[in-house]
Amino acid sequence: MTVILACTQLASILLTAFLTDTVGRRSMTVYGFLIAALAVGAVGILGLFDYQSKSLGSLLIFFACLCIFCNTGAGAIGYAYLAEIPSQRWRARTAGVGAAAGGVSRQPSAASTAHKLT
Repeated sequence: MTVILACTQLASILLTAFLTDTVGRRSMTVYGFLIAALAVGAVGILGLFDYQSKSLGSLLIFFACLCIFCNTGAGAIGYAYLAEIPSQRWRARTAGVGAAAGGVSRQPSAASTAHKLT
């Protein structure tokens, strides 16, 4: 992971922590994942062109940072849903399975975004 993406994730987590109660968890989750999906689509489309030029490379990095920003914030809120939805009896098991499924499903996106940037 690059320093740019790590700083983007840190900013996303801090902003999510401060805005969750005012904006709402549902709005931040839905819009965050929607913007992240659009940003991944933009990264895929921009990857079809010659992204060695400075302007197109900068645009590609912007969309990658936007994807990481929105995905990190919305993913952090997802853990709150994992902790609140199941009953007390099933909470540990369902939260573990849900967190593992989320981690496995994020790997192809993370690998493809990093591959496009190099």
